[in-house]
Formats: sequence, C-alpha cells, structure tokens
Amino acid sequence: MSKAILVTSLKGGVGKTTVSAGIACGLSMTGARVLAVDMDFVSGGLDVALGCENLVAVPITDYLSGDAPCEDIANPTSFHGLFFAASPMLRRSFFELDGDGGAAKVRRILCEIKTGFDYTVFDMPAGGGELFDALASSPLFDMILVVATDSVNSIRSAEKTAYELAALSRRPVKLVINGYDLVSHKNNTSGIVELISRTGIPVIGVVPYTQFAEKALSEGKPLTAVKNNPAGIALANISKRIAGLRVPLLDGIVKKRRRKSFY
Repeated sequence: MSKAILVTSLKGGVGKTTVSAGIACGLSMTGARVLAVDMDFVSGGLDVALGCENLVAVPITDYLSGDAPCEDIANPTSFHGLFFAASPMLRRSFFELDGDGGAAKVRRILCEIKTGFDYTVFDMPAGGGELFDALASSPLFDMILVVATDSVNSIRSAEKTAYELAALSRRPVKLVINGYDLVSHKNNTSGIVELISRTGIPVIGVVPYTQFAEKALSEGKPLTAVKNNPAGIALANISKRIAGLRVPLLDGIVKKRRRKSFY
C-alpha cells in the first residue's frame, strides 16, 4: 500500500529540506518507488538537495491547478527509484486554494499522486497556512514528521506544531531531532528525553550534527547517499522505521559501550 509523508515545521532553518531529501533517498534505497515533492512555493530548495537544480520541470502548481497531468511532474533523479516534483520558479505560477472546494481538490489530487508511488514525501514550507491545513487534515497522509533542533525557539515551534496537528489530523505525528551534537553534549541546550517530554511528540529519529551536511547539499547529494556519514545513517534508519522496520534509535550512530562484568 502506498504511503504519503508530510515533513513540516513552523520554524525555518531547522534542516527540514535536508531531512526530506535524506528520507526520500533512504526510502528509494530500500527498493521503493518514491516521489519527493517540493511544496515550498516561495523558496523551495529540494531541487538543490536532490541535485536537480538545473532541471527544467513542470511545477507541482501546474498539476494542482489542473494544467498538467500527474505524469508530467514526476521527474527522475540520479538516484534509482527516486523522482522529484518541482516548486514553481515564477510567482505568477503560485497555486491558491479556492475556499473549501480548493481544499477538496487538493485531497482528490493527492489520491492520484499516491497511486503511482510506494512513498510520496512532501517537503512543506516553514509555517502554517491554508495549504498546510488542507494537506495535514487529509486522511490520505499516513504520517506527519515535525523537524526541530534542540534550540529553545525550535522546541517551542515544535510544541505549537503538535497542538495544531492535534486539531487537524488523526495521523501519527513523529518528531525528528535534527543537528543534535552527540559528541559534545555541552553544545546541546536540551537532552533528548527532555525534548520528547517538552514537545509531546514521539521521536522517530535523532539526526546528529555533521560537518558534511553543507558540502553534500551543495553537491546535490542527500546525506543518505554519503557513505560513512552518521547523519546519513540516522536518516536511513528513519526511512526504515517509516517502512515498518524496528531499528534502535541510535543504531549505527554511536558506539555501544562494553558492559562491565560484575562478579
């Protein structure tokens, strides 16, 4: 059965697009057919994260407006099984909801998109809005991921997002803690347990800080495609959990300590 994943945050600058790209690539590495959709119509960057910045593509807004068929928006990437749907380049291409009818139209279209892929990952812009409400309230979404760092402002935003989603959707909401320093704990403002407690959202993954993130982004490589990279391993683990596999939270990211023997 196909699944749709909504990746969101109320606060910008938390690495949401990097997480979306990594998860989409990670799911495709399991052998699934995946569509990554850039829903940030103002400053979308998913094309850069997937190495598709030079792609001349029909934007997702043309499809939402009924001006293009579904098959025209799904563009193959350099990663096997992973396809990309672009955000518009021009402001006049923006899609606007037309009352309740517009929201219903978006939901019908989502059903059509899902049928062609095993997973569809929607990278949403920071903040809420009508489009976010229409998508988040749709029963066609199987999971909503809230991305946050451990900063006070980001935690507060994740908290507010959880409250909003509780009123909009009955879909499972999971927290992705991004950019967490697992080496120098003094650099963290909060512990993982405290983050879970304060946001009230179950954690699906902790993505450690990595110096390779910016370099990988500039090269159009999702972190899951970069070998021997703890952040990429963490995102691949999240992908496996989305696929239904049971993977320990920090599996492959931190070394296991040998247990002392007691006699």
